[in-house]
Amino acid sequence: MKEMNTRQAKISVETMKEVANDKTLKTKGEKDRRLREKKQNNTKKFMEERRMAQMKQSKETEKLKAKHEKESEALGKDIQSVSIWTFIPS
Repeated sequence: MKEMNTRQAKISVETMKEVANDKTLKTKGEKDRRLREKKQNNTKKFMEERRMAQMKQSKETEKLKAKHEKESEALGKDIQSVSIWTFIPS
C-alpha cells in the first residue's frame, strides 16, 4: 500500500510539472483548468487502483482463512488419532 501511495504521489507531482511546463496553455486560467481535469482523471484512476487492491487483498484473506480452517481440522484429526493411540494398552 505504501508503494502505491508513493507512486500515486509521484504521478501527481509529475502532472503538476507537466501542466506548468505546457507551452500551449497561455493563461493561468487555462493551466488551472487543465490541472483540475488531470487531477480528476488521476483521482479516478487512483480510486480504482485502491478498490482493485482491496478486492485482491480480500480474496487472498478469504483463501488464507479457508486454508487455515482446513489445516486446523487436519491438525485436530491428527491430535485425536495420537491421543487414541496413547491410551490403548499394549
